[in-house]
Amino acid sequence: MSKNILFHQLEIVLADTYVVLMQTQNVHWNFTGNTFYGMHQMTESQYVDMVEAIDLLAERIRAIGHTAPSGLPAYSNLTTIEAHDVTMLNTKATCQHLIDCNQKLCKSLKLAIQSAITEKDPATEDMIIERLQAHEKFIWMLTATISGTD
Repeated sequence: MSKNILFHQLEIVLADTYVVLMQTQNVHWNFTGNTFYGMHQMTESQYVDMVEAIDLLAERIRAIGHTAPSGLPAYSNLTTIEAHDVTMLNTKATCQHLIDCNQKLCKSLKLAIQSAITEKDPATEDMIIERLQAHEKFIWMLTATISGTD
């Protein structure tokens, strides 16, 4: 495996993170209903975390010698996640959409971790493991939000 494969997997993680960020902000800005306040607070904490992570991911791509992708066309070509409007859905469907998005991102993160291990790049591995932990926590929080709902 070469550093180019690790770089490409980091590009995908960056693009996937951007898509999850945009989907999370969409819910934050547009969700309505009796769970509005809790959803608003939870999604804000999640997207604030992702904004910082995006910067760290792009800087790590630069640190390993590549140019970080930028812009919606680039992210659209790289992402493994299909973005769509979920603002008119109920709490359960909205949370499930965000759970699905985060799960797809976790798959991308796990592939990047494996590449970092193969490349003997512990700095990238550690950074991606932290991101995996964050998104697994987001999945847990979203799942807990809809536990027991119809």
